[in-house]
Amino acid sequence: MTNSQKLRLTSTHALKLIVIILALACCAISPAQNASHPPRDWATYPAVVEVNKPPGDIFAVSDLHGHPRGLYRILTSSGLLEYRPPTGWVWKGGNAVLVVVGDLIDNKNPPNTGSITVISMLRHLQELAAREGGQVIVTMGNHEAEFLADWNGNKTAAFRNELTNWAIKSDYNLYKPERVANCEGDLGRWFCRLPVAARVGEWFFAHAGYTKNRNIPTIKSDIEADFALNGFKAKQLVGKQSILEARLDDRGPKEKASDDKGLPWVFNGNKNNNPEDTLKQFTSTLGVRHIVQGHTPGTVPELNRNESGEMFQAYGGLLFLIDGDMNSIADSDNDDKYGAALRITVQGETSMMAGDSTRCITTTTQAIAIQKNGTQKTLWKETVKKTPTGEPCR
Repeated sequence: MTNSQKLRLTSTHALKLIVIILALACCAISPAQNASHPPRDWATYPAVVEVNKPPGDIFAVSDLHGHPRGLYRILTSSGLLEYRPPTGWVWKGGNAVLVVVGDLIDNKNPPNTGSITVISMLRHLQELAAREGGQVIVTMGNHEAEFLADWNGNKTAAFRNELTNWAIKSDYNLYKPERVANCEGDLGRWFCRLPVAARVGEWFFAHAGYTKNRNIPTIKSDIEADFALNGFKAKQLVGKQSILEARLDDRGPKEKASDDKGLPWVFNGNKNNNPEDTLKQFTSTLGVRHIVQGHTPGTVPELNRNESGEMFQAYGGLLFLIDGDMNSIADSDNDDKYGAALRITVQGETSMMAGDSTRCITTTTQAIAIQKNGTQKTLWKETVKKTPTGEPCR
């Protein structure tokens, strides 16, 4: 082979290599390819579900982490569920709305099972509630998002292994982990369509609670845009300071990128901020009065939450923490501490003001913690008296 022939051959190989590199680069920046998930119909399955006027009471639970017996006891003690042989489960909540604030999966206690049963229970409950005029809203937690972002990673190994075992024993196509993570099959589609947050009346529910002072349309558009480019690897979902991942300790937002530690998210990245003022600003921007989150089961010194797993409210009902620290004993019939439901009730009565024909409407809103044994504790209560036009009664 002559030198000129060698040169032409080398040039041809180089040209082919350039074409391949360009093709790969093209594919790498293609949103559909990079996302590696099918596109989502955000109109039908919005990032934030909104219920403007809840017809009945609102209930909320969070961080079930594969504990079906614990979930069953919470729902029955709250009056939402009853088991009637031979009929089976009966929704007793009427027109109530139940919000499940993420982290359904990843039972970290041997034998590391129960996540699929929890999911099956909640899906069945969605159907039962809908028939009776109620609603069950299940939102995504950081564990669900992390599984969809990297199903083969270490963070959600418990759920992956549980799916694998179910796939081997029952339905390979339904439970194979990579199929579920790729939104395939009935379970995969349900998983991938979970909303990220919910607004029910004046209450906003999100797994980690941190909204960065955005309104709901902005939260929706930010998630949609990030998802279009990155799928479930979107920082809006699995980033350290996302609405699903942000923390209420020194792993929260940093003041400066160079800082070793951050601040609880209620400071919004500035130690000079007053957390109560931050929460008032955040709720006002959202168009609500309360934020309810899970994700944080332990003590929170900044909020004076001193006991792990307790239902807790801070700053006059601006923020509620409902991660009940479901752990190895949460499914025991003898455990009443770990795991509870938040019940929000609104009651009103109308009276005529003395010497006047104007009506005065008295509305009392309560947030109550209900343990598995039925014990109830009022966390927050507010009574407001207004005229039908919204003015304070004289």
